[in-house]
Amino acid sequence: PDYSGITAYGPGLSPDGVFIEAPTEFTVDARSVTPNGEGKVEAILTTPTGRKLATLVSNPKDGTYPVLYTPMEQGPQQLDVTYEGIPIPGSPFKVNAKPGNDANKVKAYGPGLEPGNITNAPAVFTVDMKGAGKGGLGLGIEGPVEAKMNCRDNRDGTCEVEYYPTKPGNYDISVNFAEKPIPNSPFRVRIQNPVDASKVKCFGPGLDSKG
Repeated sequence: PDYSGITAYGPGLSPDGVFIEAPTEFTVDARSVTPNGEGKVEAILTTPTGRKLATLVSNPKDGTYPVLYTPMEQGPQQLDVTYEGIPIPGSPFKVNAKPGNDANKVKAYGPGLEPGNITNAPAVFTVDMKGAGKGGLGLGIEGPVEAKMNCRDNRDGTCEVEYYPTKPGNYDISVNFAEKPIPNSPFRVRIQNPVDASKVKCFGPGLDSKG
């Protein structure tokens, strides 16, 4: 098989380097060889002191393989990436790891930050801190009523945040990382009362009681 079309890209291979003590990710794209992820991808991290560490390779069965790793030592790292035991083009990859953090690399997304949320129901969104370095996550919400927020660490560089608005209106959700706001924070979310389905009448073919 021709492995020359396999590529690897993502923040975890950035020429600008990566931050130590924080998860970072890159993707191996083997769709040119396996559109449904039949092959095995492995990535070994060699630290500046020569330690060899395994990385976490996922396989969503679409021919791409996300690779998650956490550099713990400062300095030049080497990533040996193989497909079915054969080094992919560009491997070994060299990446420099340094201390620090960057709130601009944090993303927040999900239904809880989009239109369509209703009162008295949990609204959920995700905060992705992969590649942003080491720093604390700060969450705040301001609105017609103080809504409780819970955050669950997914242990892969992302957190799931849930809040529970009990009154309609505009809520401003602030997300800070290492005491700095992330891009687009604060997020304004409009919460509405749910439509009472018992007051809505639907007519038309396909909606009659025969089912």
